[in-house]
Amino acid sequence: MAAPADRGRITGGARELASFAGIGATIAAMLCLSAFAWTTIQAAGRASSRVHGSTAAAARYDSAAIAVERVQAGASRFAFAPGVDTSAALRSSQRGLDRAIASLRAHAATSADTSAAARLAAGDEALDAALGRLQAAVWGYGGSGRVVNQRVLPQIRKIRGVIAHQRTAYVRSAGANMAASGAAGSRLSVVAIITAVLGVAASLAVLRMVRLRRRLGAAHRRELERLRTAALRDGLTGLPNHRCFHEDLREAIAGSRGIDLLLVDVDNLKGTNDTHGHKAGDELLVQVATALDQVGAAHGAASYRMGGDEFVLLVDADGDSDRVAAEIHVACGRSAAPQPSATVAVASWEEGLTAEELIRRADVAITTAKADRAPTRHYSVHLESGPTPADLERAQLLAVIDTPGAITPVFQPIFDLRSQEIVGYEALSRFPAEVGHTPQEWFDLARKHGLAVELEAAAVRAALDVPGRPAGASLSLNLSPEALLSGRDALNLPEDLSAITIEVTENALVTEGPELELALQDLRARGARIAVDDAGVGYAGFAQLVRVRPDVVKLDRSLVESVNVQPTKAAVIKAFVGFAQDTGALICAEGIETAGELRVVRLLGSATGQGFLLGRPDADWAPAEPAVQLPAPRPADANGVVELRRAG
Repeated sequence: MAAPADRGRITGGARELASFAGIGATIAAMLCLSAFAWTTIQAAGRASSRVHGSTAAAARYDSAAIAVERVQAGASRFAFAPGVDTSAALRSSQRGLDRAIASLRAHAATSADTSAAARLAAGDEALDAALGRLQAAVWGYGGSGRVVNQRVLPQIRKIRGVIAHQRTAYVRSAGANMAASGAAGSRLSVVAIITAVLGVAASLAVLRMVRLRRRLGAAHRRELERLRTAALRDGLTGLPNHRCFHEDLREAIAGSRGIDLLLVDVDNLKGTNDTHGHKAGDELLVQVATALDQVGAAHGAASYRMGGDEFVLLVDADGDSDRVAAEIHVACGRSAAPQPSATVAVASWEEGLTAEELIRRADVAITTAKADRAPTRHYSVHLESGPTPADLERAQLLAVIDTPGAITPVFQPIFDLRSQEIVGYEALSRFPAEVGHTPQEWFDLARKHGLAVELEAAAVRAALDVPGRPAGASLSLNLSPEALLSGRDALNLPEDLSAITIEVTENALVTEGPELELALQDLRARGARIAVDDAGVGYAGFAQLVRVRPDVVKLDRSLVESVNVQPTKAAVIKAFVGFAQDTGALICAEGIETAGELRVVRLLGSATGQGFLLGRPDADWAPAEPAVQLPAPRPADANGVVELRRAG
């Protein structure tokens, strides 16, 4: 599993999201500042307009005050030196005052201006009357000084008072508006500084995001390469798998490189699984893989696991294939108990021989060696007299596919680990015992002969035809990518799949493309639940699970095995449980075989589980109770063991 890489992608994604958030916040702040600047500019403009209006009004009142001064001066000169010139000057000053007051009335912007202009106009009329009396007194040669003091000067003082009052108000208004305009200018300066700082911050965030995207891109490419490498490795033994073998074989043949193909078949793997359990069978396969890897390294040969109980070595033709085969037997004999034994077939490449034909020849040799109980056999033409082993295998497959009842479905119960109720069954297949193949070997043979989809379809039909499934219990069907991509007609599944769970291996999420996702979407649209089987064996990380959005995540038994004594496995399961909780998926722990494993997977949050401890596969629908009574989850005892009481 690619947990570190997934964490790296999550961390990188969080950083990129933080960069986007920073840029968004900066843009929002700049928009707010722009709105503030716009309102400030408008306020400054209004203040400037008011300053201009106040200044102009004050200037008009200044003009009126000057006109009053001229009238007073003209009246004084006329009173003390009457004559044509002084009289004309007085009339001219009066007209100037009239024009000034008229201008004030015309530009009155407020009620105060209108009232002041009205008072000034009234005062002007009174002043004109007083000046008329002054002229009458002057030309009548008597009382001019009294008229000036009693009539003219009081009116002039009144007019001056009105003018001075209004002028002072406008001067104050101009000062206040100038101060407001200055404050707005200061705010704009601050806004400009903040905007510049935010602009720099946004630029830095963009640069950081660009760098982060480049790093994420590089990490993504590395992860794809890692996934490709993982998809070409066998999860149990660590050897290159059948995909890698086919690539390397075709490359060697394309280069016209002389090679010998050594096909290694582990003896009696099915018996080991049935007698000692799958854990012992896996240990046996690991021992064989270790022995082959050691022998291959000594001879410069590449080792592969083909699947099931078959391994392959590619040895240069210059090497001694017989010696390599002998060393394989010796290495297996040196392994720890239970000691594995194997049958070895050797097929040599010849000019013009295809990869498929070379593999077929190795199959012929291994089949006859198994039949004759020979430890090693080289391919030769005389082995193919009569029906070839491949022909026999194909005939056996077709007989199983076409014969009703040849495939016996068995059902392993899946329990809700909280309510102790059966919530579903996983359908498994059993084949005619006389042939001697394990179920996995049957499916491997079908794949080799191009009958994988037909055999899976026959197994699905056999499972669906069994009556009596308890109401409310789902049925899980294992389907390969080839079967899922073969179309609706090939599998002949019912249209309503509401009680069906389709299990697809985690490996298929990496090795298959968008076509598999579309096929799963079609099944989901028909009501099926999608389960990712063998989760955690090392092929895919959470990114692939996110793409499929599984309803059920089935933990591979290699994770569940000994989880009560291996904290690293518990940490991986905890990560899957967290993913399931966040996405609404269900966790199912497979291969529960001990009380300690059961205790830990329950404590870690696995909702459902299956395994020999709870219920073995059976041709009949299992009883509604588990093989053991499940105690309520509680903290681990001092010795790390939970007591389980056998039912019945």
